[in-house]
Amino acid sequence: MYPVFKMTENKHSIFSGKTEDEICTMIRNDHTLFLQVPVKSENICVAAILEDPENIIYIKNPCEKIQLAVVLQIPEYIQYIKNPTESVKRKAVYKSYTVSYRDWE
Repeated sequence: MYPVFKMTENKHSIFSGKTEDEICTMIRNDHTLFLQVPVKSENICVAAILEDPENIIYIKNPCEKIQLAVVLQIPEYIQYIKNPTESVKRKAVYKSYTVSYRDWE
């Protein structure tokens, strides 16, 4: 599903010569860099989602781990996930219910 992380060398890129962990750190510091990453591995996607769940709109076919990371933060963002898994749908409903129920107490 996700490519094996191997960055092609582009001397003009801010990601040139960086490892996957270094790119994840860069994204944690500035989540807007996610859009500029040429090769988005699962770890890079997770780092971007944890910083801003709305980044899910830039991931075409997210794995279940990424889908869950989104709905656990903001259940309503399931609408941005193309073909969510059944367990992600259930988690989004459950999470929405518990958030709404707590608001009523």
